[in-house]
Amino acid sequence: MDETSNSSRERKDTMNKKLDFSEAPPIPEKPVQPKQEPNPTTASNEEEKILDIDSTTSTKGHAISEAYKELTKAANPKNQTPSDGVKTEGSNELQNLLSKEEYTHDYGDHQEQYLFTSPFLRIEKSGGVIRIVKRGIQDGEQDRVVSHLLIENGNLVVIGEVKPLPLDERSKNNPLIKYLLKTGVIIEEAISEEDSDAAYAVIAGAAYADARAAAAGAAAAAAAAVRLKDIKVDHNVLQVLQGQYKSDKDGKKIMTLGLANCVAVTIYDPITKTGALAHFDPAQESGHMFGNMISGFNQKNYDQLQIRLVGGWSGNSERVVHYLRQQIASRGLEITSEDVLGDNISRCIVLDTANGNLTYIQAN
Repeated sequence: MDETSNSSRERKDTMNKKLDFSEAPPIPEKPVQPKQEPNPTTASNEEEKILDIDSTTSTKGHAISEAYKELTKAANPKNQTPSDGVKTEGSNELQNLLSKEEYTHDYGDHQEQYLFTSPFLRIEKSGGVIRIVKRGIQDGEQDRVVSHLLIENGNLVVIGEVKPLPLDERSKNNPLIKYLLKTGVIIEEAISEEDSDAAYAVIAGAAYADARAAAAGAAAAAAAAVRLKDIKVDHNVLQVLQGQYKSDKDGKKIMTLGLANCVAVTIYDPITKTGALAHFDPAQESGHMFGNMISGFNQKNYDQLQIRLVGGWSGNSERVVHYLRQQIASRGLEITSEDVLGDNISRCIVLDTANGNLTYIQAN
C-alpha cells in the first residue's frame, strides 16, 4: 500500500525488547470522548532496543532561565531593551489574572498554561514568559507567535512593539483581554461579525467550549491502558511518525506515539482486514494525506469502514479536528468514534489489523 513520509520532527528513543502485542487487551471504544496524550516521540527501527518515551524532550521546549536574553534578542531586531517596551505596573489584579488558566499542557520538559484561547488568539504562559499566538484558521495554516511578554518583578513587560491583534466581541469581554487592552499591552484589530462567526464555527465544531469537561473520561482510559514497557512488539509492527501514514493488513499492527497536539486518524476495513493510521500535525493540511490514505480502500466497502479520530489538545488542535471531519464527511464516510482534545492529555495507540481493535498504551 501507499505510504507518505514527511516528518516535521523526529526523535530517537532506545529499545531493548522484542515486541509482540499478542496479549495487549484492547480499550473499549468511547464515542466522542477526549483522552490523555503524550509528547510526539518516535522509535528507531533497530532491533533489540526498548521503546522508552519517558526520557524524551519537547521540540517546543526552551530554557526559561534564558528567556529574557533570548527573547530580547529574537523579538527586538533593533536591539530594543525590554524596559523600552510597554510596561504595566504590578498589581494584585494582574497576578490574579495570570493565575487563571483555561488549559494546562505538558511538553515533557515543561508545562504551559493557556491563559486565554479564542479561534483567533492563544495566550500561553510558561515560567516568566508569556507568548501571544495568532492562530491559523484555514486548513494547514500555521499558528504564529506575534508578541512576547515578560513577567518582571510583578510587572508585565512587552518586548518589541505592540501589535494589533484580532479581537472579536466575545474576546473583549474576557477579564485578561480587558486588562491587556486597558494597560496598552495589546491593541485591537477589529474583526467582522461574519469572520467571527465563521471562525467560531470551526472551533465549536471541534467541541471547543466543552472539550475540557469530556477530559474526565481520559483518566479511566489511561488507567486501563497497556503499559508500553510491558508490551512485547514483534518486528512486524509499523511505526508511524508525525506527518506520516502507513497501511497494512492480515494481522499486522500499526502504532503511533506522542499524540499530544497532533491528531491520528485510523481506518479499518473488516472485510479485507486492512488498516491504516495517519499522524497529523496541527499545522498540516489535511486533504492530501487523507486522500492518499483513503485511496487504498475499496469504495465498495466504504459503508463498512471503521474510522476513528484520536488526539489533540484543547486550545490548540480544534482546527485540525474540524478539517479532518470535513475530509471524512466529504467522501460520504462516517466517523465510528472519536477521542479528541482535552486538558493535559497524552495518547499512544496501536491498531490491530486482525480485528480492528484500537489499543491505548502508556508511556511509563
